Amino acid sequence: MSTQTRGPDAPPVTADDAAAGSRRWRRADGVESLGQVQDSGLTAPAFLVRRGDGQVVQVSELVHLVLMALSADRSPAEAADVVSAAFGRRLSVEGLDRLVTTKLAPVGLVTDAAAPAARPAPRATPLLALRAKLTLLPAGAVRFAAGTLSPLFWPPVVVLALAALVVMDVLLFVRSDALAALATTLATPGLIAALYLLTAVGIFFHELGHATACRYGGATPGRIGAGVYLVFPAFYTDVTDSYRLDRAGRLRTDLGGLYFNVWGLLAAGAAYLLGGPQVLVLYILITHFQMVQQLIPTLRFDGYYVLADLAGVPDLFSRVGPVMRSLVPGRPAHPRVAELRPRARRLVTTWVLVVVPTLALGLAVLVWNLPEIVRVALDAVRTHLATAQQAVADGAPLPLLGAVFAMVVLALPALGAALVVQRTAVMALLPARRAAGAWRARHPRPAPITKVRRHATTTRRSIMVQPRPGDAATPGARAGTAATQTADGPTPPARPLPPGQGGWDGWRVISGSVGAAAPAAAPASPAPAPSAAAPADEVTAPAVPGPPADDATVPSPAAAPPVDQVAAPAVPAPPADEAAAPPPIAPAAQQAPEAPAPARTAPAREPARAPSDADHLPGLPLPLTAAAFTDAEMFPPPRPAATLGWQHAVHVLTGGRISPRPGAAERRYLEVLERVRAPITGSRRVVVMSRKGGVGKTTLALALGSTFALERGDRVIAVDANPDAGNLAHRLARGHTRPTHRSITDVLGDLDRIHTYADLQGYTSQAPESRLEVLASDDDPRISLALTRASYHRVITLLDAFYNLILLDTGTGILDSANQGLIADADQLVLVLRPALDGARAAALTLDWLDQHGHGDLVERAVVVINGVRPGVGVPLEKIEAHFTKRCAHVLSVPWDEMLEKGAQTAVEQLRRPTREALHRVAAAVADNFVEVRGNR
Repeated sequence: MSTQTRGPDAPPVTADDAAAGSRRWRRADGVESLGQVQDSGLTAPAFLVRRGDGQVVQVSELVHLVLMALSADRSPAEAADVVSAAFGRRLSVEGLDRLVTTKLAPVGLVTDAAAPAARPAPRATPLLALRAKLTLLPAGAVRFAAGTLSPLFWPPVVVLALAALVVMDVLLFVRSDALAALATTLATPGLIAALYLLTAVGIFFHELGHATACRYGGATPGRIGAGVYLVFPAFYTDVTDSYRLDRAGRLRTDLGGLYFNVWGLLAAGAAYLLGGPQVLVLYILITHFQMVQQLIPTLRFDGYYVLADLAGVPDLFSRVGPVMRSLVPGRPAHPRVAELRPRARRLVTTWVLVVVPTLALGLAVLVWNLPEIVRVALDAVRTHLATAQQAVADGAPLPLLGAVFAMVVLALPALGAALVVQRTAVMALLPARRAAGAWRARHPRPAPITKVRRHATTTRRSIMVQPRPGDAATPGARAGTAATQTADGPTPPARPLPPGQGGWDGWRVISGSVGAAAPAAAPASPAPAPSAAAPADEVTAPAVPGPPADDATVPSPAAAPPVDQVAAPAVPAPPADEAAAPPPIAPAAQQAPEAPAPARTAPAREPARAPSDADHLPGLPLPLTAAAFTDAEMFPPPRPAATLGWQHAVHVLTGGRISPRPGAAERRYLEVLERVRAPITGSRRVVVMSRKGGVGKTTLALALGSTFALERGDRVIAVDANPDAGNLAHRLARGHTRPTHRSITDVLGDLDRIHTYADLQGYTSQAPESRLEVLASDDDPRISLALTRASYHRVITLLDAFYNLILLDTGTGILDSANQGLIADADQLVLVLRPALDGARAAALTLDWLDQHGHGDLVERAVVVINGVRPGVGVPLEKIEAHFTKRCAHVLSVPWDEMLEKGAQTAVEQLRRPTREALHRVAAAVADNFVEVRGNR
């Protein structure tokens, strides 16, 4: 059997998330970039990196740039600058450190520059991979042989070889007798050994064909070796470097082995036609069968790699799980499926639907027949073992070698089958083990019980102690706030819990045990000052007498807290004769001055308050207060009813008795809707602009404002800020409402008389369906001067007092003073362009101008909308999207719609469904930045 591999363990792996600290990094020894995957089936550019051990890792463009920028001689800040310049967007040092610690370090691509040696990197261990590998021909010899044989891939030579194969097959079909050749070979042990030898040489020559094709395309082949694949011995060739080739070069490498089989067939056929033995006929038939077998794409044969390179996906088997999970009804597409282009996704999904049942059936047959396979193999091994013993007694070396060879050949399939079954069982049980671990984490074992005196200060649950200024770090801290002491020194001050969170993160938990508190009537005494020999941050907690055990019970301090809790051990009780002695007090001259503590940090002076829901700790019972009567405690959570698809039909037909959960499409819509409804603090100004006219800017501004007004409960207004007689108000679908003839000029003239929202509504028009309000521009032909920058600023300042979201439809002149003022007052920018080369260039020039004039923050948060997209019309959107994705926050497209093209009154309800969905996505992208508040107001 023959197979090829790219890297020692075949498939590239994807970097997993991990946690690490911030430090100076360098690339691990032997790490080499294979460059971008040419003709990739992924929507985003993908890059391949090879580690020193040969394992290939697939990374994104940004992660690849970070990896290439890391060096022991380069600081993190310098590396971040290099990546920012190459990627086109700013990368902070914190962002670089996060990428390194979560994407590169876990897969062994980087290491600490100060570390003497890196820890072993994880390796891909797929089920269908070669095992027990050994080298037959080292890389140097393979490269020499491949360079010598490279002329065989010259196209005219390839055509002549294929034509000669057809002629030879016809001659052999006419002149040879396959059945006679089979009978002769089986009757002659020497011919059987010769057939084995010819087959092994042919397979080796097949692997050399892969290496030669790799070298002919410009890549560097590796070693040729052998191993066990599934249950059979197999040869392999390391052609990992072929990943740097384009699709044609990779396909040539995939088919290079079959092409060299053609030359082997021509040599065997010519030898037979010239009077060679009949065993050559059997060799030719077996080779033809092996060539057809190599084209099967279900296993890692040549056909598998051909299909992977046609799809542009480096490793198909790594997509099996994501594709299967994405096919479950109601589940959204897995990220590893969503990142595929439509053509590649269809191809990979079809392959998964074919290969999974095929392999499952084959595995079931293997498991069912495994006992019989092992029994037959053992019987045959015993027979050949007796033959070998007899050969040793007779002093016959050839029968001995034949018997040993036969035993090895018989044992390998049985051993391989057992290994496949064992590994399959381990992988099948892995999800169950993970689920069991997660269940144990959610349901910890109860803490052991210990007895204390009834009169001791006990609690119904653990006590949270928030560190305060002066605790455990300030000499002379107030009594009752001393730090807890552990075996390794004082517990470091924990950060306070953010308000509104009920978790444990950042808090110290003191178990409610007898050694943790004194009786309530005991007065607080000052904490002793640290001695001169002790560090300033080490303060010893005063000893607390420990009463004897009694009948009352509380959780034992020995119980292990959760992972994110730091347990403060109980202070040991002093002897009885020292219990009543007050703690030693240093002389006045040696005592540090007592630091005044803020009033809110004194526990004894804080007023008592009733516990609330925010104080409830996960996993613990609610306190015996009115806080126990909540909707979450009294009623089960309501199950959302589907409003779309067959799920909604079932819900309606059964009267709600059967209510399937919403489908994947509806859940995606609800997620987008939740983003659209993001809350706004104060008001938000969004500028919709374009550098060229006729791109649908005004129509998009109106549609975007209508979408926000429909889906949000706050006030939304669209302002026609085009100084050259804009027509935003004319596009508003007003229904039967009477239009207003007032404009932004009238608002400026009546600023002193507008005091309420009702006053301002007399100057705006409103759509009855969406409730969007529009403030029109003045289109009086008698106007000779446009509004100034200061005029627009006064109007926007007025609107801030009455509206939450203000959309500004600007003119096309970016050098106009009024437009520059609107940009300076904007919180966010929506840049509209057509799917054309000149439109993309004008939009890029707009971003260049904004970057050069101090509006880089607007560029980074900008939403680029490619408007009026038609399939197959215009320039390739991939390149336009790739450019603006690097510079802006979001890049989205809106399909062409006849209602938007008319330039007349437009209502969102009249748009086609794909257009409405696209507008929802644009609105969600804009709303993603509503949490950002600019510092100018």
